[in-house]
Amino acid sequence: MLLAQKPPSLINWKSGFTLVEVVVVTALILLVSLVGIQTADVVSQREKEERLRYSLLEMRAALDLYFQDKTEFPDRLDDLLTTSRFVNGLSGGPN
Repeated sequence: MLLAQKPPSLINWKSGFTLVEVVVVTALILLVSLVGIQTADVVSQREKEERLRYSLLEMRAALDLYFQDKTEFPDRLDDLLTTSRFVNGLSGGPN
């Protein structure tokens, strides 16, 4: 007795992924990575802005101390920086 064989057109060739599936998955991976990169840029920018905000608050505190002591604001930033009493808490500069 001969075994019945399926005609070649009915053989199940679905052993891998189709081109459409590969393209869709690749597009989704690309989309997720672009969103992740954009989010990282936003977080980095917010951290820089937070450091700047903190530095400005320190500078304002130093100017307030200077004004309380001298009853005037300094004409130049060097006047404030050369008097160590007012800049003890200030950070070293922009990072």
